[in-house]
Amino acid sequence: MRLFSVLFGIWLLISPSMVSSQEKNQFVDGGDAYVGFFKIFQNCRDGNSIIKIKDGGFVLAGGNLSSVYLAKTNISGDLVWEKDLEVDNCRSVDRTRILQTKDGGFIVSGHVRSWEDREECLLFRTDSDGNLL
Repeated sequence: MRLFSVLFGIWLLISPSMVSSQEKNQFVDGGDAYVGFFKIFQNCRDGNSIIKIKDGGFVLAGGNLSSVYLAKTNISGDLVWEKDLEVDNCRSVDRTRILQTKDGGFIVSGHVRSWEDREECLLFRTDSDGNLL
């Protein structure tokens, strides 16, 4: 998997070698191409983390100026949902990381810089639809 940040979004490239042989058939005929899909997520300034989740899709996390961006795709890269979760008293969010929890939800961490120029850590949990718990 490759995650590239660009000026107005992130590009998500998934290699068929990163998925099972059964899933490869959903990408391209025979599964031999390098790029399984190519998607641009324009609502995210800085994509930092992507994971493959239990249902076969992917979840990515990134930072916007004062929020954390989360997006879930199916195995073909089609957007299932996206969230832009605001962080109070925040000037910037970056270095986000995401993991899936046993119950199918997600735990997200990141680096926050406040308007008072304090650097802080961010940690929160969501359900499987990206809603804060």
